[in-house]
This record gives sequence, structure tokens and C-alpha cells, in this order.
Amino acid sequence: MSREELHNHNNECPLRKQSCRFKSMGCRFEGRGHEVEQHAQEGLLYHVELLLTTHADTGNEEEIDKLKETIQEMLKESENIPKLQDENSRLRKENQTNKKAIQDMKKVLVSQGEKVINVERKLDSRVSNDSVETIKRDVTVVSQTAQAAKQRIETLERTIGTAGQTGGANVQVVERVEKHVGLLDVRMCEIDLQLQLLETINQEGVLMWKIRDYSRRKTEAVNGKTLSLYSQPFYTSQYGYKLCGRVYLNGDGTGKGTYLSFFVVVMKGDFDALLQWPFTLPVTLMILDENEMGNHVRETFTPNPASNSFRRPTTEMNVACRVPCFLQHTRLETDTYVKDNTIFLRAVVDCSKAKPLF
Repeated sequence: MSREELHNHNNECPLRKQSCRFKSMGCRFEGRGHEVEQHAQEGLLYHVELLLTTHADTGNEEEIDKLKETIQEMLKESENIPKLQDENSRLRKENQTNKKAIQDMKKVLVSQGEKVINVERKLDSRVSNDSVETIKRDVTVVSQTAQAAKQRIETLERTIGTAGQTGGANVQVVERVEKHVGLLDVRMCEIDLQLQLLETINQEGVLMWKIRDYSRRKTEAVNGKTLSLYSQPFYTSQYGYKLCGRVYLNGDGTGKGTYLSFFVVVMKGDFDALLQWPFTLPVTLMILDENEMGNHVRETFTPNPASNSFRRPTTEMNVACRVPCFLQHTRLETDTYVKDNTIFLRAVVDCSKAKPLF
């Protein structure tokens, strides 16, 4: 150290000898900086006595008594300071731990949110059946992660519940995170329903429709409880027409009471603006022989361009195109077409005559 700096250093050096701030009142303690600070904390009562002794000759005994009472109260309260400091230190550590746990959960939720978005995009584009299993695995992983996040939140809530007022802000954050997990669960359920539907969707113009509990459903139709049933949608191509089947088990119109009536319905699709209207592709409707004899009942028709049933839909679906007298009950309700109380209906659109989009 240069000689010019030595004088200033002697006045600032933390290792230099220092006197107690109560030196003027009679305290003779000297030591280094940290030692003086420790002495000031530990010698509070001694310094108070020096202060009172110094001002005792002022003659104002009433003020001195009040000062003594105040100091006694302060000393009692000061006894709790170490405990409060320890508790505050513990809460700070727990607060830091909770903050880190919440940050980790936020990262997990963001990651799972991105996976959900990716799955939704795949669903919106109506992926092929080969991709369904991959999407189901993604949904399972997201669902399991959301459940794990829920468990971590419950553990975190129990921890914060013992942390007092310091944890109040964390509780609000955890509630927001828990709400987000709840929304993810709801979205998972919606995606699962879409997947169940996606597994049965055909994009090659073919509907394979299995109707179980034929007897019960037929009785409900006779009693007017459920007059007709709709099938799941099917498509002529990935970006093609959207259709579904509709069946009256107790018949409709001229076939009511004696026939099964089988219709096809043109539905509003995502790509209708790119397709040619009216819908004119030939359609074949079938009831399948379950004895492997090939005695399927079929009827093929070409849509009438003038019919409103085949114009571009302005509502969710057009009026069904009717084949009211498709198959008599006396012929239908045999082992050939009804087995294990189940029937199979099939609709096939001749997509070979469809014009390309581009």
C-alpha cells in the first residue's frame, strides 16, 4: 500500500480497534468492527443502565421511570427476536423451495400444453387410422403427467399450509396452476372422445355400421321413443364430402311398420367450399348377410342434382335421401341378417367418379 493511502486506510480498515458508541457514557469496550457490533447487541441492558445513570442527575424522575418501563418492555420483546429470526429464516428457505417447485410445474404444464395443441392439430386434419395409436399414446402421456402434477400440487399445498403468512402468495400461484391442470384434464377428455370417433371414421367413402341390441332399439322405434338412428360420419376422401347413415328400424313413410328404411345424409364438411355441388356420386346401401353366404341386400342410386338433399349444406346436415322400403321385417329378422341381436349396415360411395380438388 502506498504511503499516501495509508492514512485513509487506517481510518477505514475493518480490523482497526474501535470503541463502543457508548464510550462517552462510561463503556470502555474496544475491539474490531464485528466485535463492537456483537458487543452492542449483547450489552443492551448494560448500555441502558449507563444511559439512565448518565441522565439521573437531571432531576426528571418521572420521565426516567417512563423510560425504564419502555426499556423493560423492549427487553421482553427482544427475547423473542432470535426465535422470530430463526422462523423467518426457515420460512424463507421453504419459500424458495416452493418457488422452485412451482416453476418446475409451470415448465411441465407448458410442455404438456404444447403436446395437447399438437394432438388437436392432428385431430383437426383427420389423420389416417395408422396415426390413431400414436395420438392415443401421446394423450396417455399427457394425462399421466397432468395426474402427477396434481399430486405434486397437493403435496405443495400441504407444505405451504404450514408456512404461515409467507406462503400466501404461493397458495394463489398453486391455485392457478391447479386450475390449469383441471383445464388440461377437461381437454384430455374431449380429445379422448374425438379419438374414439376417429377410430371408426373412414375416408374412402365407406361406412361400416354395426347396430347392437336390435330388438330393444326396434321396440323403441315402434313406441315412438327413438324413431331413427344416425351413424358416425364418413368421408369420400381426406378433404372430400362428409356423409352419414340414417336408419328407421320400424320404417318411415311408405315403409313404416313393415320395412327397415335406410337413408344417406350429406353433412356440412370442413372443405365444402372446395368441392363441386350438388353431390352426384353414386351410392350403394347394403344390409350384410352374417352367414357368409353373400346374400347381401343392396340398392344403388345416383343422386338427383335437383334435390335439396344433395346441395351444399347450409345447416349441419341436409334432408336424408330416402329408401323407405329397403328390407321387410319378415325377411330381415332372420338368422341371415340378425345374429346375436346385431345387424350390419354398409354404405359405399363410388369415389372413382369424384373430380380432383386441384
